[in-house]
Amino acid sequence: MRMPLWARRLVTRLISVIPVLFCVWMTRNLPAVDEHEALNNLMNNSQVFLAFALPFSMLPLLMMTDSRAEMGVRFKNSLWVKVCGWISVLGLTYLNLIGLPDSFAGFLGAHATAGQIEIAHLLAYVAIVAVLVLLVWCTVELYRGNKRLERAQQDHTTNSPHFAGEVD
Repeated sequence: MRMPLWARRLVTRLISVIPVLFCVWMTRNLPAVDEHEALNNLMNNSQVFLAFALPFSMLPLLMMTDSRAEMGVRFKNSLWVKVCGWISVLGLTYLNLIGLPDSFAGFLGAHATAGQIEIAHLLAYVAIVAVLVLLVWCTVELYRGNKRLERAQQDHTTNSPHFAGEVD
């Protein structure tokens, strides 16, 4: 889609706010305590969805900023940034995913049966495996793409009519 940056930001912000406004609108006739409980549940449940999304934003960011082809030698991550970044990605991913079984069971409410909780945990473990498989796939694809970009840049500089050692 080609649209001005301000319009793109407006559209994406509206898309992200509309579900929240709808949920708040649905609680408008509830007593104050029930309304606060519903909004609290909404906020807690939104964290479950963020647990899925966070690794998919952190991992590409870390890999792109660690790429000499993308960032150049000067702006590429230093060793300590790389180590701290990977510890953060792995730690936050672990912490987010480890709480998913209980979060999935929490969707069932306070009076869930043992069988329902078991199914919720099973679904959570399937989701965890799916997330981990997708993260591994993303990591491999980002790594391969970075290597292709490095090779293309090397081919460009070796075939360039500039002086040897000069980088575009």
